Amino acid sequence: MKKTGDYLKNKKGITVMEIVIVIAISSIIMGVAMAMMSRSNTQFKRSTNMINIQRLMDNIIERIRSDVRSLKRIVPSDDNGSGNDTITSGDPNKISFVVVKFIDAESYDDIDKEHNYSKITYEFDPEQKTLFRYEIKDCDMYGVGGETVPEESNFHGMNQVLSMNFDPVFNHEYEDGVRTKRDSNKGDDFKCLNVAMQLVANEYSSKDSDASTLSIACQFYSTCVESKLRFDDNK
Repeated sequence: MKKTGDYLKNKKGITVMEIVIVIAISSIIMGVAMAMMSRSNTQFKRSTNMINIQRLMDNIIERIRSDVRSLKRIVPSDDNGSGNDTITSGDPNKISFVVVKFIDAESYDDIDKEHNYSKITYEFDPEQKTLFRYEIKDCDMYGVGGETVPEESNFHGMNQVLSMNFDPVFNHEYEDGVRTKRDSNKGDDFKCLNVAMQLVANEYSSKDSDASTLSIACQFYSTCVESKLRFDDNK
């Protein structure tokens, strides 16, 4: 017959074992729950990041589309009034063009005097990983003169633009960025603008190898390149 003390010792040992088992099971359950919560938070963060960069991309695309819609001529990077023929500078990160702001007449009989022009410049800074937009208002039809708009735009996308490529397409043939045949319209024979960009969620860091990214290629056309709206340098 077992003594009372031995019975209590055996009972106490069983209780400790049960506690150990319960703790182990609880730890497993809590670990699984935390892993699921962590994965859910990661997915939520990625979804939020994708929404944010989608909004940024839509903002950039819509602004470029709005500007190019009223584009009248591409401004050569070295066009200082000396008559240079170079249309592209070999720098795909920057583009400048003149846009028609408004028409203050019912006809186009004297169109050159009835327009208000602005020079728009888009420039991608690879170091800052940011796209900037600059505007000079009240310039002439070639982007000369005017007043610089003090507020530059970065589309609230600092350090979120990994790459940006501007590729204007013209109706005439070019060779190494130079016209093969002299044309009086210079940059007026614009056909379309090809833009390729890659955006990243939040502020990009080289350590964030798994950062969410979004890429797109677009083509923009102008409504101001009709034959009756073309400029004539001889006027």
